[in-house]
Amino acid sequence: MMSKAIILVLLFVVSVGCQTRTESVTFKSDVELLSCIDDLVILKNGQSQVAVSGKLQARVFTSSSKGLDGVSYGWFKRKAIKDGSYINHLASIGGESRLWFGPEIGKYALFFKPGFEQNGDNIVYPKAMSEVLYSPINQDSVSITYGASLTLMNFNNYTFEFDLTRKISVLNAKEIENDLGIVLSSDLSFVAFEAQTTIVNTGTSQWKKENGLFSLWELSCLNPSEQTKVVIPVKASPDSVTVYFSDIDSRRFEIKDECVFYRVDAKYLNKIGIKAQYATPIFGSYNPELSLLTIVKYTFTNDSLYVNSHWINQDEPYGGDVINVFNDGKTPAAGPFGPFYELETSSCSKELNVGETLAHSHSVYHFEGGYQELDLLSKRILGVSIETIGSALLK
Repeated sequence: MMSKAIILVLLFVVSVGCQTRTESVTFKSDVELLSCIDDLVILKNGQSQVAVSGKLQARVFTSSSKGLDGVSYGWFKRKAIKDGSYINHLASIGGESRLWFGPEIGKYALFFKPGFEQNGDNIVYPKAMSEVLYSPINQDSVSITYGASLTLMNFNNYTFEFDLTRKISVLNAKEIENDLGIVLSSDLSFVAFEAQTTIVNTGTSQWKKENGLFSLWELSCLNPSEQTKVVIPVKASPDSVTVYFSDIDSRRFEIKDECVFYRVDAKYLNKIGIKAQYATPIFGSYNPELSLLTIVKYTFTNDSLYVNSHWINQDEPYGGDVINVFNDGKTPAAGPFGPFYELETSSCSKELNVGETLAHSHSVYHFEGGYQELDLLSKRILGVSIETIGSALLK
């Protein structure tokens, strides 16, 4: 059973609004809905299209591999767009790629004011991720760059001052092939984009571990299905994973052949995490209903510090997860919040001197096509066949 505190946490941190989505939505219908956002930009490379709002923190709302008539892959809070309430709740409107900062909780937490008890009643979104609007720096047909001057104060009463730039780029076929070491079949439709975020310490002193450090935390909200499963290649086959919010068993989670399999059907509220010693820089999901293979590739250094946002185990504030996957769902006291699932990656944390930088890249690739074409991609990129993914978690 979840405690009252954890339920409140979910209601706040994951409060992106209940929305029933039983059928696939087209990219065109989502673009029409998002047209109320005055700086919405559609980045294009052929049929690959990505909907971005630079002002709204260089957020990717959604994407399509088949132009306007294709399936809209990203999940966002449609109701908030319709009624205009999104402008006061930027942190919680979702999107296929949005930026947060970690850690949420602990001695160096960013989501609690100094001196307040760390429970669900006292969570506060940092203004840097909930209110600040980004300003344009550069734009062309396939990319957009925005920036902002930001501050964060942690629970240790330490204030970070930094400038941030964030570039969203839609990738062409050759870039995708080079990134993933693949050859794209002409029978596949595809779209891919990179979110590249860089910060520079603009304060007056070095950021130090004992004062607290923070991470760049990328979250990708996607549409679930009954049979969608996440596949995370791992090193050294961990005995388990970090578990958040609720218990999981072999019906929803399995470690097999150096891969973690996790069901993301938006029917059980849960989250898992992978620590640095087990992580690799790539993972993904497979949706058989849409014949869709999704891949995430990200910046990863396994000998670095990763902040800890676990709500129970805070023994190691720099022993946190690199990868997280959230599955929406319903308990007797909370949820559902979407439905959606979330593929998340975190940067390392560094003791930056004044003028030094930290960067994090998070790239999302979608491939739609036949079984054989997707099977070849899955074997090449994830090291497992589509058949293996399909047979996982069938207990």
